Amino acid sequence: MKNKMPAWLVLTVICVVAAALLAGTNLLTKDVIAENAYRAKYETLGKLMPDATDFEELESGIVVGKDEAGNPVGYSLAAVTQGFGGEVETTVAAGPDGNIQGISVGGSNFAETAGLGARAKEPEFQAQFAGKAAPVALTKDGGEIEALSGATITSRAVIKGVNEAMENIAAEAGFEVESNSTAIHLGEGKYAATAQGFGGPVKVYLTLDDSRAIQEISIGDSQFAETPGLGAAAQEEKFQSQFIGKTIPLTIGDIDALSGATITTNAVLDAINEINSGLDKGLANAAITEEAAPAEEAAPAAEDTTEYQYEGLANGFVGKVKVFLNLDENNAITAIKIGDEDFEETPGVGSKVQEDEFTSQFIGKTLPVTIKDIDGVSGATYSTEAVMRALKQISDSLEQGAEEAAPAEEAAPVEEAAPAEEVEYQYEGLATGYVGKVKVFLNLDENNAITAIKIGDEEFEETPGVGSRVQEEEFTSQFIGKTLPITIKDIDAVSGATYSTEAVMRALKQISDSLGE
Repeated sequence: MKNKMPAWLVLTVICVVAAALLAGTNLLTKDVIAENAYRAKYETLGKLMPDATDFEELESGIVVGKDEAGNPVGYSLAAVTQGFGGEVETTVAAGPDGNIQGISVGGSNFAETAGLGARAKEPEFQAQFAGKAAPVALTKDGGEIEALSGATITSRAVIKGVNEAMENIAAEAGFEVESNSTAIHLGEGKYAATAQGFGGPVKVYLTLDDSRAIQEISIGDSQFAETPGLGAAAQEEKFQSQFIGKTIPLTIGDIDALSGATITTNAVLDAINEINSGLDKGLANAAITEEAAPAEEAAPAAEDTTEYQYEGLANGFVGKVKVFLNLDENNAITAIKIGDEDFEETPGVGSKVQEDEFTSQFIGKTLPVTIKDIDGVSGATYSTEAVMRALKQISDSLEQGAEEAAPAEEAAPVEEAAPAEEVEYQYEGLATGYVGKVKVFLNLDENNAITAIKIGDEEFEETPGVGSRVQEEEFTSQFIGKTLPITIKDIDAVSGATYSTEAVMRALKQISDSLGE
C-alpha cells in the first residue's frame, strides 16, 4: 500500500512556496517601485522649479531647489487634504519672493471623480496658481481661483493643500504668508474655528483643559446649512458627545463619522485641528479684548417702558440671550432691546451687545438681518451670534405667518387644458418645504444647463395660493437655460413663500452636488 502525504502537509508546502514566491517578487520589484516614485517626484520638482539644477530635501520634507552656484531658487512641499473621493496630494513650489511658482495635483491615493474632480490634475486648472501669493481662495470665496465646474469640494481640497504647504514653506524660506486661520480665542479655555462643509461653513466651538482635552463642544452657528438627516446630524448630542475627553488634534479614526456625511465630518475635524494649530502658534496667549479700566459709575439709566411687539431667544456664551423688537409695516427695525433680567453674558465682553454702540446699528435695517449687515462685538462672537439667531427666529416667524396667510381670491375656473406630454426626467432632488417635502425634477444638457424642470410630485403639500406657486410657470420658467449650480440670487423668489422657494433651491443644490461629486 502506497504511503500518501497528509493533506495538511501538502497545504503547508503550497503556502510556503507561495509565500516564498511573493517574497521574491516583492524583493525584485520594491526597488523598481521606489525608483519610479523617486524619479516621478523629481520630474515634478524639475517642472515646478525649472531654474534648479540641484535639489536638497530637508528634515521637514521641504525640498530646496538650487542653481549652479548653490543659491536657492525655489522651495517645494506636498500637502495631503481630503477631497470628495479620498486623499488629494498637492505639491507646491514657491519662489524666494513668496509667490507660487506652480502646483501639481495627484498622489497615489487620488480618486476624484473622472471628468469632474479628476480635472484638478489638468494644466488649465493648475496654471491659475502660478504667480499668486498665499493664501489663495476660490472666486466664490472672494479669491482669484476658478473652481472646477461641478467639483467645488475637490477644488477646495487643492486650495487647502496649497495654503498649508505655503505656510510651512514660508517658515523655512523666510518670507511671510498672511494667516488664513479662522481660529479665535474666546477666553477661559474657549475657542472657535470654521471649516467648509458640504452646505456651507461649519463652525465649531470648543472648551479645552490645559492638556487640550475637549470639555465642551458645540457645532454650528447661524450659517450652518448641512443636509437635514445627513450632515445636520453633526449638531446632535450622539455625534458631539464622542468628542468629550478626547485630546486634540484628532483624526477620522478617533471618532465615528456621520453616515453618508464624510464631508461634514471632515469639516468638524478640520475646524478642531485648526484650533490646535492656532494653539501651537500662541493663540492661547492672545488677548480676547483689552480689559478696560472700570469707568466711573454712571447714573442709573432710565427704565425702558417701551412695549415690544416681537421677541426671540438664543443661547449665548453664558446663558440665554433674549432680543425684543418693534418693526414698521416693511419689517424695518424701529426699536430693539437685547437681554432681560436673566441676561448673564460676560461683563465687559459679551455684555457689550446691550450697549448703544452695538444696538443702534440695527435701527432702520429690514429683516432678515445677517452677520454681514452689522459689526459684531470684538471678542464676543458667541454673544453676537446669539443676537443674530434670535433675530432670525423673529424673522422666520414673520415669514411663516406670511406663508400661513389666506390665499388670494379664488380665480374663476379656466377651461381644462389638454394633458401635457409626459417628460422623463434625468435627475431629482428633495428638500423640506413649509408643509412637507418638495421634490424637484430636472433635465440638463451637456453643460449642466437646465432644459426642463418640474417641481413637486403627488405628495406636494405646500400652501395653496402661496407656496404652491413654486409649481407655476411664472416661477419655473426662469430656471430654463440656467447652469447649475444656481443660488437664490439667480432667480426671483415667490413672494410670501420663502420656505417653499428655499426648499426648491436646496433640492437643486442636492442635484448639483451629486453631479459635482
